[in-house]
Formats: sequence, C-alpha cells, structure tokens
Amino acid sequence: LFIKNELDKIVDPFLTKKFGITESQFRILTPIFVHGHTTQKSLADFWNVSEAAINRQVGVMIKKGLVLKKINKKDLRKTEIHLTPKVKKMIHTIYPQMDIFLEEKLKELSQKDREKIVFSFAKIIKVLGINYPSHFVINKK
Repeated sequence: LFIKNELDKIVDPFLTKKFGITESQFRILTPIFVHGHTTQKSLADFWNVSEAAINRQVGVMIKKGLVLKKINKKDLRKTEIHLTPKVKKMIHTIYPQMDIFLEEKLKELSQKDREKIVFSFAKIIKVLGINYPSHFVINKK
C-alpha cells in the first residue's frame, strides 16, 4: 500500500500536467477503456471503494467531458459509463507516455531488476486473486 501511495504521488502530477486528469480519474478510465463500458457498481467493486465515491468522481468526469452515462438498452434501469471520443484518443497517448515517464523514474534499476519486480507483482496479484486487465503488465523491451 505504501508503494502504491508513493507511486500515486509521482504519477498524479504527471497526468494532471500532461493530460488534465488526476490519477484517480485515470484509474476509473482504464477499466472503461479495457471493457468498452462499465457500471459504477463494477468500478466500485473493482477498486474496492464505495459507489458514492465513484459516483462523485464520475460526476466530475462528466462535467470535464471525460465520460458519458448511457442507459442500458436491454435493462432501462441500468446505467453504463462510456468514454467520450476525446478520451478514447487520449488514452492511446497516455499509455506510451506513462511508460516513458516511469522508465525515466526507474532508470536506476536494471532491466533484470525491473523484470523481477513485475514478475513479483504479477505473482502477488495471482495469489490474491485480483483480476487485472492484461495491459497492466509492463512490456519487455
């Protein structure tokens, strides 16, 4: 948890300055990008936060033009969250730039050490039964 919080402190200013979004907003955008759309309940369950917290953040993101809410055509009681076209394009830019940014921050670690860390995190995720999208794994160069 400590490492995640410290990484968030590094990544948040980068995302805010370069893309005008916060790290929290990026965490919400990522599963929507991976799955095409999602619900607030799914986001809350995935990130282990309250639906109220997701609802507040989604409200801010709607005002910023990052996401849209759409009624589910098969079940009119359900609302889906979708990315705006602007954000769909932006996401494709964020990932490569985030890789470059993190590579710069981690340049003191050898490639072998980075691979060990990624392998260890992947093992921890598997042991904990966390269902992370495959794109969270860092590409080997």
